[in-house]
Amino acid sequence: GQSEAVPVKFNQVSPGYFSMMNLGLERGRAFTARDNESSPPVAIATRAFAQRFFGAADPVGRVIRIRDKDVQIVGLCADAPVNR
Repeated sequence: GQSEAVPVKFNQVSPGYFSMMNLGLERGRAFTARDNESSPPVAIATRAFAQRFFGAADPVGRVIRIRDKDVQIVGLCADAPVNR
């Protein structure tokens, strides 16, 4: 399929981020200590991101491209605050 380069904001977070921010996961899993520099890259999508790029389809398991790397979406969470 075709891909499209779209600028999006993202935060790099540690495994405890979601519980600290009271952001429950709606699907999939949170980050763990096994998600590190030597493991395949993973991401957790916000509801707004998933809606924009996947519509009603489940984003968990999909692969997106971030900074020239394929990144698998492993979870879906409520919309999170973004650093501005």
